[in-house]
Amino acid sequence: MATKDVVGVQEKPKTDIHFAYYEPPAINLHLPRSEGTREKFVRKTKENLFVPLGLGVTVFALVYGIYQLKTGNSQKSQKLMRLRVGAQSFTIVAFLGGLVYEARKQARSTPPS
Repeated sequence: MATKDVVGVQEKPKTDIHFAYYEPPAINLHLPRSEGTREKFVRKTKENLFVPLGLGVTVFALVYGIYQLKTGNSQKSQKLMRLRVGAQSFTIVAFLGGLVYEARKQARSTPPS
């Protein structure tokens, strides 16, 4: 439209402004599905079986050692407490070994940049 002169006032052309709505692009982040506590426990146990095994031996030695101490068998209780310390050490070494193994496995699977 052309502008019109009306007694010295210029009129601006009217334009219809339409704001088009564009759908943003879909972003696929490949997020893992949320897993529950049980599923996570089973997955972690399959990845490193020695950690739950060491944990079980530690708990057994602790509970049975305390029971033996209460019943008055201090020699057996002392041996079980030593077993508990050994089992705790084994669990820590197994945990660290699992971390190193998973880190190396991940490093091998990702190509260098």
